[in-house]
Order: sequence, then structure tokens, then C-alpha cells
Amino acid sequence: MNNDPFIVTCKECGHKNELDTSGVYNRFGCTCVSCGSRLEKRAFDKPKTKRKTPKRPEGLTDRELAVSEHAKKLGWEVYRNGWPDFLLVDPNSNNAIFLEVKAQKDKLRTCQKKMHKVLKKLGIDVEVLRLSKRTSKYEKNIKSCIPDLTTE
Repeated sequence: MNNDPFIVTCKECGHKNELDTSGVYNRFGCTCVSCGSRLEKRAFDKPKTKRKTPKRPEGLTDRELAVSEHAKKLGWEVYRNGWPDFLLVDPNSNNAIFLEVKAQKDKLRTCQKKMHKVLKKLGIDVEVLRLSKRTSKYEKNIKSCIPDLTTE
């Protein structure tokens, strides 16, 4: 049996008690060497252990993480974040535009800049539409960014 000491902090006086793990806690409990108050089992400070598994990116399931890691091992670049807000597809042709909508003063995040660069490298148009707070300007800005397919 492991006889490494546990450090138990007393709730009454804050003293750190060093206790042997072999039979440290029984039905009578243990007492603080400083003030004599009873130490509770849940007061034991658990030793910190290092995390054995890598931290999972937020929102990934086990399957998605496995696919992502495998693809990286095979030399693929994997992009998950930074996708534009909209994908506009022309139903009459093979044309598509990715559209990112931002407020006038908002900046693109680093992952968005990377994604836009990759999409453009692949030959896909990416537009950033900046809209002011005034609703009257929305329509003008939108018309300048999105081609009208109904007039062709």
C-alpha cells in the first residue's frame, strides 16, 4: 500500500496537517494537530495529477477529433473555425461566394483571416460585407456586394 502523506487543511484554523494514507481516516475521523478540531474526509487536498489526454478543442466529438488527428498525421491541413457566415450558390452555374458579415468597426479574427486566405487560394470568392448601424445603408451595401442573379 502507498504510504505517501496526504496534506489535509483544517477548516477551523487553516493548518496543513500531514497524514499517512494507510488508515488515515476511520469512523472516528482525524483531528488537527494545531487546534484539535475534527478533520473531514472531504477536506483532504487531492494531489494534482497531470492530464494524460490532450485537451480537446471545444465542440469536437471523439469521432471528429480522431478524424482530425488522423488527417493531420497524413499531412493534411485541417480547418474547423473561421468559416464565413454565408455560402451563396448560383443555382444556374457552378459559381459560389462566401460572405462574411461584420459591423463597420469589427475586425476579422485570426482564424477567419486564415480561412479566407485558404478559400481564395482554392479559387473561391470571399467577400466581407461591412454594415453600419443605420438600417438605410444596409440595402446599398448589400447590393454592392451580392450580384443580382434575377437580372441576368
